[in-house]
Amino acid sequence: MNTNLNKPQLLSSSLAAILFSTLLLGGCTKKDNGTAVLPDTSTLAKDTALKIVVTDASGKPVKSAKLEVITDTADIIPDKQETLIASGKVAGTVGYNLNYFSEMQQTIQVRVTKDGYTTNNVPVTVFKDKSNSENIVITKRANNVAGINAASVSGDVSLGNVSLDVSGKTATEGKITVTIPKNVGATTVDGTPLSSNLKMDVVQFDANSDAALAAFPGGFSVRIENPDELRRSKVIATDHVPVTNGDIIFQSAGFTAIEISDEQGNVAKDFKKPLQISTKVMSDFVNPQTKKLVKEGDIIPIWSFNETSGKWKYDQKAAVVKDGSGGLKVDYDVSHLSYWNLDFYSVTNCTSYI
Repeated sequence: MNTNLNKPQLLSSSLAAILFSTLLLGGCTKKDNGTAVLPDTSTLAKDTALKIVVTDASGKPVKSAKLEVITDTADIIPDKQETLIASGKVAGTVGYNLNYFSEMQQTIQVRVTKDGYTTNNVPVTVFKDKSNSENIVITKRANNVAGINAASVSGDVSLGNVSLDVSGKTATEGKITVTIPKNVGATTVDGTPLSSNLKMDVVQFDANSDAALAAFPGGFSVRIENPDELRRSKVIATDHVPVTNGDIIFQSAGFTAIEISDEQGNVAKDFKKPLQISTKVMSDFVNPQTKKLVKEGDIIPIWSFNETSGKWKYDQKAAVVKDGSGGLKVDYDVSHLSYWNLDFYSVTNCTSYI
């Protein structure tokens, strides 16, 4: 029985070693003779510096990505940003000089975006008067790697439903079906209507994969946006500790990134009619509430991710049901797009989140 699903927040020692190596080598360039040369870090260092290495799920540096520091405090003010470039001394990396701290450390949100990749937000703890480094993984939508499966479909939704199945390469990987209803009424974040000719890109992340877990947005130890709503839902934490300020630890059963756009490149955010999502639940997943294999009737909380704030939000809960082929699934409707995450949770007393 595979119980790794119950401890997604703890990366394996081998993955930790890979990520550590990436931090050291991800920004290297090579001379003509193949000798590795460390990037010039002189532009990174004042009192406090933050160096970001952006990689894909296989550990390869991703160039020309856009990086932003998201914060709601005046204590951390980025005064220098170096653009990620296709070639040069700091290819695949970006540096910030952070010019003032009121405390010895701060946790900030860093967002990385690039066309053709899933967006990722990661909480980064920056220590005062030190040179800090962090690795952020973004996932190419067109490529499949172990535990990360991508697919896309196009269609005119004025004529009828458009569905997309994203199936894992092996029986241990998840499957998701997303259906866009007829005349869905998609609009952008600023309310601009999309045409009816839509393209849907879906990336399904298997919570039993180290590569997938490394790409989890927002981190596994988080402060959610709406703790009061979570308390009202009566979804109990796995450690039965009451939620107070919203600090929780996720225990993931899988997560999904969905993007819908039209032929003009407008990206959908909201819908007048909800999308229908069906996600397979792996049969070897141990429900951390019951300490037994997940079964029909178990309730799983469902969360959505706010890419602006870098925070998760409790959205709804759904029961596990039979999928008609001997397996189990969770069905739910969504009226806006983001990462969607099936996660049990426990409660933490951490208070360092912004």
